[in-house]
Amino acid sequence: MDINQLAQEARNSIGQFCFEECKSYCCRKGYLVVTMEELELITKGQAKELIAKGIAKPHEGKYALHLSAPGFTCPSLDKEFKCTIHKNPK
Repeated sequence: MDINQLAQEARNSIGQFCFEECKSYCCRKGYLVVTMEELELITKGQAKELIAKGIAKPHEGKYALHLSAPGFTCPSLDKEFKCTIHKNPK
């Protein structure tokens, strides 16, 4: 198996785990470093509002989205703590 096949297999495995088993602990307690475009996608267009509230902060040319901010839950999580971003083709 070459490195590209191994990487794809790992991506598929992680994606399946995230969708079927994960209770999104890292998506509720950590932070993501993302571009503005990714921030807009993840937050469903709430980027400017979250930047104003300090939930998303500039970080080395990108933004750190603090998922553990009080009263904030990632808008891409459904009620069962499943990530819906995987359904987005972007």
